[in-house]
Amino acid sequence: MKYPWTHTEDSLPPNDELVVAAYRDEAGHWRQVMASYIQKNTTVPPPECELGDYDEFQDEFYLPEGWYERIIGCDDFSYLEIGQTVTHWMHLPTNPIET
Repeated sequence: MKYPWTHTEDSLPPNDELVVAAYRDEAGHWRQVMASYIQKNTTVPPPECELGDYDEFQDEFYLPEGWYERIIGCDDFSYLEIGQTVTHWMHLPTNPIET
């Protein structure tokens, strides 16, 4: 089963949903990573994260809006800001069904 890529100009995934994101690195090669798109003032950074935009009204720090590579199971770096322009994304495939 093929999973279709969605261009980021057409739509973005729901906030903080885990997806596959694709972008070209500095050398022009495609990279595919598990990632999430974070909308402005929606996600509080984990304690180990040094990124954050302060919202005076909410008196809270939030991750800056943008794409983040997600490292699942790594407490030290669970959100890594992607420095390149993400151009495409797709939903993760479903889990296998055991028979």
